[in-house]
Amino acid sequence: MRLLSQLILLVMLPATAWSSEEFTIYECEFRGTSQKFLPESATLFVSNETDSAFVIDGMIHYVYGEPIEAEIQVDNDKKVALRWSYIFKDGSGRQARLSFRFSYLKLSGKAIITSRPVGYTNSDEARGSCTLKKSRFSS
Repeated sequence: MRLLSQLILLVMLPATAWSSEEFTIYECEFRGTSQKFLPESATLFVSNETDSAFVIDGMIHYVYGEPIEAEIQVDNDKKVALRWSYIFKDGSGRQARLSFRFSYLKLSGKAIITSRPVGYTNSDEARGSCTLKKSRFSS
């Protein structure tokens, strides 16, 4: 997973977003992901210099082939929280917009991810942990 996330970042992140920019990389594993819209793992890239954030997991890679932008909701001494959404199309042509929320609690190292199909009240949640590292990338 670590090598994959590094390769994905180097090759696929938009150059304008990571040109000479330092990111904290969250390589996360989740438990209890039996629901089909929750990833077992995800890699999140949060800029330490701007408001840029990106995320990739297996489904995002399948649908888009590269990381997508995420919105930073909170980034302080206690917590990092991100939000993103994307449209998923299944093999029969049906589509749904899925919304995700991610929180990383810095003191405990615990992570929570929640998914919800937009327009519905049900949601799924999984908990896990992340390995963090900082990397500077330049084009």
